[in-house]
Amino acid sequence: MRDPVTKLPLDDGGLLVGDYDTFWLRRLRDGDVSKLTPAQQEQSRKDAEDRAKADEQRAQEQLAAAQKAEKNAEGAA
Repeated sequence: MRDPVTKLPLDDGGLLVGDYDTFWLRRLRDGDVSKLTPAQQEQSRKDAEDRAKADEQRAQEQLAAAQKAEKNAEGAA
């Protein structure tokens, strides 16, 4: 889902919008978005941060493995 103003994708933490915003009311009615309580929003934000940290760690591990493989290939040549 994209922010209708900025056209950028929304992050997993969501977006605070007014209760009477017709754009978001239509998306809510259609099931494209969901309304979260403050506690659910906080949990969603924490989950998104955890996923981002895991993705970053995975990317670092893949980079280290690629650099090691490249170094090994240079040594074998």
